Amino acid sequence: MAYLPEYYLDFLSKASPLNVEVKLKEYGFIDLFGAQDLLDAQNGYSFNPVTKEKIDDWPENFIVIASCEANPFCIDVTKENSPVFYATHGMGEWNFDEAFSSLIEFLKALK
Repeated sequence: MAYLPEYYLDFLSKASPLNVEVKLKEYGFIDLFGAQDLLDAQNGYSFNPVTKEKIDDWPENFIVIASCEANPFCIDVTKENSPVFYATHGMGEWNFDEAFSSLIEFLKALK
């Protein structure tokens, strides 16, 4: 089981939104998930809520922290100060690109 890294837990404890829609530079409006909605935000990515099973092709160490039209923004819970990764859904396989060098850079890009 993956655990949330300390820097992300710190963010959630101090500034956790209650699932808000905000504008993200170059991406448009996104849903930013707070602590209350973080588990449900994994549905359809790492977890199938219908079958109650883990989705095998999802990287086990990625946690969805936000989405833009169902395209996920993720952090790698195994990396200290992980970059924020982005992928487009519906492509047949997940191809993640580094969207921001860190959570701080991701947060700075919010409007």
